[in-house]
Amino acid sequence: MQVCKNGKLLKLFVFWFIMAKTRCRYYKNLRHYRSQRAGLVPVDIPPEAIKVVIEHGQFFRITSKSFSNLLSCELMYIRKGNLTTIESNSFEGMRNTTFLTLSMNKIHTLQDNSWFGLDNLRDLLLWSNKLSRIKTGDFKHLVSCRNLDLHSNFIYVVEQNGFYDLRNIRSINLNKNRLKTLESAVFNPVDFVPSGGHPRSLELALDQNPGLVCDARMCWLSRGQAADWLKWKRLHTMISRDSVPSCTHKLWGTFMKTCVGKGMYI
Repeated sequence: MQVCKNGKLLKLFVFWFIMAKTRCRYYKNLRHYRSQRAGLVPVDIPPEAIKVVIEHGQFFRITSKSFSNLLSCELMYIRKGNLTTIESNSFEGMRNTTFLTLSMNKIHTLQDNSWFGLDNLRDLLLWSNKLSRIKTGDFKHLVSCRNLDLHSNFIYVVEQNGFYDLRNIRSINLNKNRLKTLESAVFNPVDFVPSGGHPRSLELALDQNPGLVCDARMCWLSRGQAADWLKWKRLHTMISRDSVPSCTHKLWGTFMKTCVGKGMYI
């Protein structure tokens, strides 16, 4: 009897050890899918899953219509993996998804229509990746997005109209990047001044961009029109006051007094 009991304990220990080493996929229930260390984008996700968590994935790209059957998914986490590329139409069909995080991967490329189908997405987290440039159209189709987190990337430039398609954006986190400037042409200010209503505000985080220079290219922040729709949350003292030209002293006085030390990560 004792031998039999010890044998069962040994089998249980071996099973636990194998699971701990391989970190195989498992279900908590049909509404919550979880995958770890998948070699390919999982194809066995139940269509009725509301929450999908994929961690430590070994695949490098998400291809077109990879999740087209996930009509009920509201929350998706694809993080801590080797993902480098989001192809066009990767999330087509996920019209009920409101939260998507692709953080802690190695993403360096966003293709045209990468976000097609995410019509109701409100939060997009891309922090801690390898993005270096925000191109025109990189965030096309994200008409409902309110929170975009890009901190801890390698972004050195945001092209003209880079954020133009984010019609309902409320916060953008660009902390810990390599920006040197941010010009007004990256936004569409018209979208922040709705007719018949109060101007919307945008929380913009630019902390820990060591090369950021407060020069004439950023004078637009001090103009009354911009101040109506833009609300700074954090612009830290990495911008030396000695390097600020006279044309932007108003920018320094207007924004820095209220922002330094009061900002918080978005």
